[in-house]
Amino acid sequence: MDRRTLLKGTATAALTVGMAPLGALRAFAQEGLTFTVVPQATLASVDPVWTTASVTSIFGNSVYDTLYGYDSDYSPQPQLAEGHTVSDDLLTWNITLRDGIKFHDGSPVKAEDCVASITRWAARDTLGSTLAEVTEELTAPDDKTIVFRLSRPFQLLPFALAKNSGNMCCIMPKALAETDPAEQVTEVNGCGPFVFVEDEWVSGSTVVFEKSPSYNPRKEPLEYTSGGKAPGFDRMVWKTISDGSTAVAALQSGEVDCLERVPSDYLPILKGNPDITLVRRTMWAFAVMRFNQLQPPFDNEAIRRAVLSAVDQKAFMTAMFGAENDEYWKANVGVFVPDTPMASDAGLDVMGGNDNIEAARQAIVDAGYNGEPVVVMDTTSIDWIHAAALLSADLLTRLGMNVDVQTMDWGTLVQRRAVKGSIDEGGWNVFCTGISGANNLNPAGHLGLRSNGEDAWFGWPDNPDLEQLRENWLFAEGEAEQQAIARKVQEVAMQRVPYVPLGAYTSASAIRNEWTGLISEEPYYYGVKPA
Repeated sequence: MDRRTLLKGTATAALTVGMAPLGALRAFAQEGLTFTVVPQATLASVDPVWTTASVTSIFGNSVYDTLYGYDSDYSPQPQLAEGHTVSDDLLTWNITLRDGIKFHDGSPVKAEDCVASITRWAARDTLGSTLAEVTEELTAPDDKTIVFRLSRPFQLLPFALAKNSGNMCCIMPKALAETDPAEQVTEVNGCGPFVFVEDEWVSGSTVVFEKSPSYNPRKEPLEYTSGGKAPGFDRMVWKTISDGSTAVAALQSGEVDCLERVPSDYLPILKGNPDITLVRRTMWAFAVMRFNQLQPPFDNEAIRRAVLSAVDQKAFMTAMFGAENDEYWKANVGVFVPDTPMASDAGLDVMGGNDNIEAARQAIVDAGYNGEPVVVMDTTSIDWIHAAALLSADLLTRLGMNVDVQTMDWGTLVQRRAVKGSIDEGGWNVFCTGISGANNLNPAGHLGLRSNGEDAWFGWPDNPDLEQLRENWLFAEGEAEQQAIARKVQEVAMQRVPYVPLGAYTSASAIRNEWTGLISEEPYYYGVKPA
């Protein structure tokens, strides 16, 4: 019996045990109507500026809000902002805050809070750092007004301030936002639709939220991260269940209301359940193999390029998500979201899979590899990342490398990937992960492509050619010029290899039919209400 058949059998068996009856509505807790979710991973950090982990991004979009939000076309719309004006020379932006916005402790959101929050975010974010570079002065002349004075026009300013993933441009109180960007904020005082109930947080097990009594939603209809965020329940509980079979059984029996991400092995099971709706994500994400370019052997570009040449995206995606779920993944993709204006096939012919194994193995020897240990960080917390790590380790082994797979929970991996030191100092060489969201539509905020050395995302590639192309794209005139630059970006990325693209994927959440309103772009819960 193969692995997938075994897992499906286990899940089916689990569903026959301990099934509890479910009423027309979910149970009421003392605080009111409760919505229970199995998150995609354990929450290890509550600072969506400090980390790019998706689970913290979802947490951040629950408890914080942004000056602008994205609509369903990924265009920025005023959110905490009422609107803005721009000077004739396009160098001065005046953003006005809307009335009645408060933090969860009841204090008003002021312009000085926004200035401090933007400053801290810009110190860590790829697109934020570019905004900071063209900003000569960022001020709060009064409690309602934020003023950007730029050195050159930057039309992407609202798009940047709407960032909801990667590093989120969330607005927090000035006292918290003045935390060193290299340090985590551990206190949560948001301005979003949910309050984090810190005294009920059990690390690795339970995260609790309550509907914020101080949140003032916009009047416009909800679209993605813009418009009126008005949850239809009083309390939300994230209940970590690491075993996929157990999580699926809990959803089927009504013990939980939603699985944030359905493991691919169980999609066919839930697809046929009349009590459950699968909500497919509409934005493609990327599975990536990321190298530590500060340490050997992947500080050597020739070795990185050799590994890339031996990658078979279809084999990786099949192993990670299953041949039977091919509607949820794409192979033969580059670095920009498939089927969007900047996507192309430029440079992809370098990936030859098994046909290139022997040549790649010899290229690694010729590049000077001397048998150094290659630490591949693995996690069993997220099924597809576990599969990606094991397949990467197998490929590196076949290429003649001395591979050491080190398995840990996702929270530990998130912490460890920030270590820049050698293996002896707790460092690493390779990890696999996903990069998602509107960041990947173009070079502007693309987490994996940014190549500004030790200020880049974990792995820290340093490539002036990619950085120059990114800047050229930012200030290009018209889509045709942007597309030409984007093709060149991808060609250079296939030579410099800031990361290996393993393919594009999307996922599905599963929600019981007693509920409706789960957002399709990302698993955010502020639109959920009883059906």
